[in-house]
Amino acid sequence: MESSIFLKIMLTCFLLTSVQLKANTVCKLNPCEPGGEYDHWFTGPIFTPNPRALPPSHPALETVLISSCTYGIYDNNWKIQNIPQILSVGPYVDFQCSFNEIVGIEYIGSLASNFSQGMISTHLRDSIFRLGFQISRDRPESWIPDFRILLQETFPTGKYEKLNKRKKGTDLTGQGTFQTGIFLAFQKLFHAWETHCFSIRGDIGYFVASNVRIKGVNYYTGIYDADGSVFPGQSLAVFLTGELSLSSKLNIACETFFQYQRRGHFSGKIKDLNSKNQPLIKIRGFAQLTIVPEIEYTITSNLGLIFGSAVTLMGKNAPAFYSALLSALYVF
Repeated sequence: MESSIFLKIMLTCFLLTSVQLKANTVCKLNPCEPGGEYDHWFTGPIFTPNPRALPPSHPALETVLISSCTYGIYDNNWKIQNIPQILSVGPYVDFQCSFNEIVGIEYIGSLASNFSQGMISTHLRDSIFRLGFQISRDRPESWIPDFRILLQETFPTGKYEKLNKRKKGTDLTGQGTFQTGIFLAFQKLFHAWETHCFSIRGDIGYFVASNVRIKGVNYYTGIYDADGSVFPGQSLAVFLTGELSLSSKLNIACETFFQYQRRGHFSGKIKDLNSKNQPLIKIRGFAQLTIVPEIEYTITSNLGLIFGSAVTLMGKNAPAFYSALLSALYVF
């Protein structure tokens, strides 16, 4: 079953690569009044990796405030099982800059304060570093898109082991593994009407996770007290995002994000505190589909705001949640 799902996802990714896609850019269009002109600026979606390197002299900083509620867990049969709600609030920071027109870097860090059943915990989440190489830039009146290769490394800065059972899961913020991989990022800009433009962006990523040494209650074995190593499966991430200009300052956007990870395995000792028998632990694969509708508002040529929400539509062995998002993007 899982191999069949994996093949379907690979086919979807192949089809997505055939779509010509563009990034944060300026689009000169004529407004309704004859002879007029304005520069249109897409702030870009919050989470989808950027297919266009920033100008070397203009780094960008985006800060996002995320408030979310995890209300359930998708089981192995894609059904939601209710759990005590976990409320989370915290900042998400994304910094991007370029050394030249081709090579750029990006750092993403975040912090979460979690609340559940009277318990509170605050910890860092896992951090992301990207190194990007611009292969092509969008050419008007052609099918050549923005295309960028992004090498990504995820660092295990979040808390994933030696969890406190009295914290009711609020102290869990990471997976404990280094994840190394690559994103292929595409984008293409179209003129939808005489005074509007539409941008479509697609990203496909493939990642390999390092083995994780675990001790105590942890992300992988849950309530069981463990002492051993986990070998997570490889994962695939697919983004598909559209942005549409409504005026010179207002845009609407929608991100979709699908993540799939193959099952892994565990080696070591497990102790069930409620039984003398050692339980059989399976490191299950997981899948999750999330949609993120957004409203982008450009204040100046350097500053933009994004208002949005995120909600899971389906999943397997993954959390079910909904979130509210407020982002400010400043280009120096």
